[in-house]
Amino acid sequence: MKLLRPFAAATFLLGAVIYLAAEGITAAAWKSPSYSYADNWISDLGSATAGVFQGRELDSPLHVVMNSGFIVQGLLFGIATALLSRTISGRSRFTAVTGIVTLIGYVLVGTFHGSLQAQQNGTLPLHFTGATLQRLKG
Repeated sequence: MKLLRPFAAATFLLGAVIYLAAEGITAAAWKSPSYSYADNWISDLGSATAGVFQGRELDSPLHVVMNSGFIVQGLLFGIATALLSRTISGRSRFTAVTGIVTLIGYVLVGTFHGSLQAQQNGTLPLHFTGATLQRLKG
């Protein structure tokens, strides 16, 4: 049991590093227009289609990298919280459920993109649901 906490911590950190690397690599790949941390949403990095959506110009040539980052971050967060929940008393069930909800959120965000195409094919609510769920961890 004593080894679970350090392993959980390492898993949390690895997920964060992978997510940040995916975001940085994907943002750097945008050329025209360039990605703007002030004007674009993080979800724009995962859009599989180019074009204008909600007033923002989307063109993410490495959207697969960002979407993989979202999904891997979610999986690692879920694993880390499951490990951590085994080492604490009283709130272990809450911790495990929070991890599962966050995992589902990240997977939804990485699978269903925020774009005009998603709005047209009806999957945009799945993206927004995922974004809401993954924020519950805070």
